[in-house]
Amino acid sequence: MPMPNGSFWRVSIGGQINDTDTWSINRWLYLVSVGTGPNQSDHDAIASGQLADFNSTFWNPATNPYKAMNAAATTLATCKVYYYLNGVLTAESSSSITPVAGTSTNVQPAYCAQVFTLRTSGFGRSQRGRLYLPRTGSNNSGTTLQYTNFQAHVDNMAAFLGAKTYNGSNITVGPTVMSLTHGTTNIITKVTMDSKPDTQRGRESRSAATSTLSHTV
Repeated sequence: MPMPNGSFWRVSIGGQINDTDTWSINRWLYLVSVGTGPNQSDHDAIASGQLADFNSTFWNPATNPYKAMNAAATTLATCKVYYYLNGVLTAESSSSITPVAGTSTNVQPAYCAQVFTLRTSGFGRSQRGRLYLPRTGSNNSGTTLQYTNFQAHVDNMAAFLGAKTYNGSNITVGPTVMSLTHGTTNIITKVTMDSKPDTQRGRESRSAATSTLSHTV
């Protein structure tokens, strides 16, 4: 099934998760309104704006920053944007900032992830999105071995995912879940966060094992 007709951006935000591996999440935006264009300056503005929004609203706000869920080797640093017009990739852009490091102690392995689910009015798994954020810090319950969840992180993620305007009032984009299986899009209506850690499922950049020690039997 091809991508639906229209204007869509795939936004990939990420950084380092340790000294060799990276993490990233992907979200989709649809064009709500535009004065003229969109042109390259709009794509550039979306790339820099999305990264700045993610940092200030979710990763590193003044209170309850998500960076506190990660160790210092885990950082936020980059954003890449891919613009599709009627299913065809027609433009790209990227942005970067000085890496913003985690502030927690290093307890969880690099392959552990915190999962956010993006719900829509559509029915079925293909109509929901999943974001796999790194979670390498020490905020776990000692009795249930599940993550200690904070409502603020769900609230902050929802704030980040909301509709945004870039280049003044020239272009407005909104959050959507893209189903490439069915060729449909659905507007995101709710964000939820799992209490259990996930181990790399859906992770684009995985922490790979190496076998360097051996002994002949």
